[in-house]
Amino acid sequence: MTAKSEALVRRHPVLEALRARRRTIHRLYIEGARGAADPELRPILAAAKAASVAVTPLDRPALDRLAQRHAADGKHQGVLLEVGPYPYAEVDEMLGLAERRGERPLLLLLDLLHGPQNIGALLRTAEACGVHGVILQDRRAPEITPSVVQFAAGATEHLLIAKVTNLAQTMRELKVAGVWLAGMDMDETCLLYTSPSPRDRTRSRMPSSA
Repeated sequence: MTAKSEALVRRHPVLEALRARRRTIHRLYIEGARGAADPELRPILAAAKAASVAVTPLDRPALDRLAQRHAADGKHQGVLLEVGPYPYAEVDEMLGLAERRGERPLLLLLDLLHGPQNIGALLRTAEACGVHGVILQDRRAPEITPSVVQFAAGATEHLLIAKVTNLAQTMRELKVAGVWLAGMDMDETCLLYTSPSPRDRTRSRMPSSA
């Protein structure tokens, strides 16, 4: 592995990275004793073949060492994918995606987040909900590291994620573009969409829990 490459481990992140093909993919390492005989690895091997990715079998100790040296988690589940850095997107790409789909933009804006588990869970939910993109405040958000990819179960590989310098300015630009904004509130008693006016509804506060 090179100094600029990253290592994704576990089946879901590896499979989704191979399916999405948004990153540069260098090589797939698998536990040689399992290989094609393991039904859980067959979709990964098929996706690697479809993407013309080289596959290198390793014995279990060698794969353990590789994962411990380069991956965020040594529990590799028999697979390790060597990839390039995460490909961040631009906000305009997200708006363009919504337009191509004939949908109103649905974006998730995140600020002051800490911990790969927290952001990974939010990104996993965002992808399942069909958002067109996720916007992060550059200075106060974690990078999309292999740990984040793991906690997101690979959802990051299908999401458009942008980092912006000034989140407030981006919000103003989104409003000019006709995107409605709704904010999360720590008060779980807040009600969503209680006003009959669409203009007021865009200022409603979303509860942090039901």
